[in-house]
Amino acid sequence: MEEINRKKKRLKAVQKALVELSEIYVLVEGQKDKQALEKIGIAKVLTISGNLRISVEKLQALGVSKVAILTDMDRRGFEQAKAAKEELEGASISADLEMRTIFARNLRLKFFEDIERKFEELKNEVEHYGENIH
Repeated sequence: MEEINRKKKRLKAVQKALVELSEIYVLVEGQKDKQALEKIGIAKVLTISGNLRISVEKLQALGVSKVAILTDMDRRGFEQAKAAKEELEGASISADLEMRTIFARNLRLKFFEDIERKFEELKNEVEHYGENIH
């Protein structure tokens, strides 16, 4: 029973984060990440692969004040998150790295291109808990 409660808490944290993300812009590494986020309802997504400065300039032109950075949880992703944070803050845009950790921790996620699958898996585990217990 304790296991299902932990999974419900994880699911709730992810759902809350998704609601928050729907209100702001998100920076991701590449197209696969962008497509995965769009499939779960996050529409304001820009990629930073090869064009970080261009993405930041677009955000500035739109008057954006806060952006979530969702780069992968590998060495390259950490480096890109750091570079994006510096670039955003240099343009007076607040950079949110906490969302990245929330998804990684609660979905056991390393690569954001897997977010849709990991989210569905967690939802299914919670929804179907106990069906196979006799």
